[in-house]
Amino acid sequence: MPTIDLVEQRSLHFFYRVTQHDVSRSFEPHFWGRLAWQASRAYLTVQYALEAVSAMYEAYLRMEHVTHQSQGVLDTPTSRSALVAYSKAVKLISKDMSAGTIPLEAVLICCLLFVWLEFLRNDFATGMKHLRSGLSILLEAPGILTRRSLPLTAVDGSIPHIFTRLQIQATLHGCPSSDFNSAPMPCPSEAILSPRPHGFLTLAEARYFLDSKLLYIFQFIREKEAFEASRGIGATGYPEWSYLVARRDTHVAELMRWRVAFRSSSLFRTSNTVNSVGVLLLRLNFKVALMALTGLFFYSEMQYDEYNAEFQQLLTLVERILQSGPSKGNCLVLSLDTGIIPSLFFIILKCRERTIRRKAMEALKSAPEREGMWHRDSIIAATSWKVSVEEDLAARVFGVYQGPPPRDARIYRERVRDANSDGKSALVRFDGGPTGSSVTEWELNGLLSRLGDMM
Repeated sequence: MPTIDLVEQRSLHFFYRVTQHDVSRSFEPHFWGRLAWQASRAYLTVQYALEAVSAMYEAYLRMEHVTHQSQGVLDTPTSRSALVAYSKAVKLISKDMSAGTIPLEAVLICCLLFVWLEFLRNDFATGMKHLRSGLSILLEAPGILTRRSLPLTAVDGSIPHIFTRLQIQATLHGCPSSDFNSAPMPCPSEAILSPRPHGFLTLAEARYFLDSKLLYIFQFIREKEAFEASRGIGATGYPEWSYLVARRDTHVAELMRWRVAFRSSSLFRTSNTVNSVGVLLLRLNFKVALMALTGLFFYSEMQYDEYNAEFQQLLTLVERILQSGPSKGNCLVLSLDTGIIPSLFFIILKCRERTIRRKAMEALKSAPEREGMWHRDSIIAATSWKVSVEEDLAARVFGVYQGPPPRDARIYRERVRDANSDGKSALVRFDGGPTGSSVTEWELNGLLSRLGDMM
């Protein structure tokens, strides 16, 4: 066991304190609170990695990121100290792995911490490399993930599930520097999930099964988008189109089966559990996935106007989650996991009912500053831009000042093509009007990260 000086003790204590409000604590309270901490006490490389993440948190607490270039890697005095610890961890883990002196579980914990650190540094390309490395380790050694493994090589069951959720992030976010969408990887959670139960005993179990479905749903959505892009306007005329529709229906049926098991669970026997953040998050994730599948084959953005009641339900869940979370300004939440930001992003992008849309934009301001790859201020910039463009077109060109914007005033698909070298703006390429009718490019300020294909 490595010795720990006072500075290192402070760092470990700080890490434990700042992760108390992480989304994962609603499902896996033992991982960041116990498992990662214990591994840092046993293995020096994990200790260095944890110290690096803790130092990056301190850089944010000191507001060192506020004056930093939005697109660049965070480079401040505190973050440079994090890089020193990070460099030590990387060198030591290579040495330990070559010598066979570090167990697989500690390697995977280090990998997760490396991903987290790079997300905090805004270096998604390197973060994705660490994520892909960890996934490859998990998928190449599925036998290690079973409970029949030897104690020295056993891996805690929460680890593959955390990797699964990071896969979902990478797929949904669509970072251009990542090839997760062009070369999707299998779900690591499948190696340890038992057959689907009739009801779930814990929130964690319910989330594991839902996450395994969400990963394949979002991979399928990206596959459909890629097919449509490659075939152009005539994509619906190809035989593969009806096959894609059938696969969509299969995914919907799988979601519905999960909902039946969820509603049949013992989780709903007390009002406290029903209204817990964990249950609300699962309901939100389920409804967003179902809405995304529902709209996947819409021929017009106007069809989303028929689902304002569903968008309101999504917004109500988000508001309840915000009310149940820590008080705004009471703590800094820089979670590796995702909570409400992607859902709010989806609502604002697709719902044109002004009251719902405006309330969702207000809720976004109260969201955590960071949720994994999702940066609140960057999403605020992107959604504010889209709403402004659509409403301006509706008023200036079509004379519509109230109600939803008409068809030709709507943005149909956004893609962040590139980020300028000055780190202050990104180039957004989007379709205006009916799909394929026009393509426009717009320079957008304030994007902290390249969003790739926005959904």
